[in-house]
Amino acid sequence: MATAKKRDTVAALSAKLQRATVAILADYRGLTVAEINALRRQLRPMGAEFHVAKNTLVRLAAQKAGLPPFETKLLTGPTAIAFCYQDFIAPAKALSDLARGSKVFSLKGGLMEGQFLSVAEVANLGNLPPKPVLIAQVIAGIQAPLASLLGVLQAPMRNLLYVLDERARQLSQT
Repeated sequence: MATAKKRDTVAALSAKLQRATVAILADYRGLTVAEINALRRQLRPMGAEFHVAKNTLVRLAAQKAGLPPFETKLLTGPTAIAFCYQDFIAPAKALSDLARGSKVFSLKGGLMEGQFLSVAEVANLGNLPPKPVLIAQVIAGIQAPLASLLGVLQAPMRNLLYVLDERARQLSQT
């Protein structure tokens, strides 16, 4: 029978899974407590939390949150989860960089909007440009066709003005 502490942990994990835009799972085996705490401090300003959790409790939390069951490979061995609540690009980049540079830390995959992500997909999230750059690219993509349309709509009027101006010059010279 589940203890009250385990029920509370499952409820907390379930709430975090529901609230998170992305959850990134990692194998933290071999990291020291100081390294884990440093990673937590690094992720906190990015709007992410890093928690170590028991695999069984994560399975139960996912079930309680109404998410699809976790694949077995994601929940084997020691598991830590980074819950990204705001911008998920910076935390994904930080975790991918740590996994690339560490011999003991490795990514297992992730969960985004109810869909599982492979390790490569999590790494790709980290390769995306920062949120302000993405917003600027979207705005530029919207603005470019509008500017072209404005140029096309102004061209006939501009050409008419050039013709009238040239004709006025011709008449003034005679």
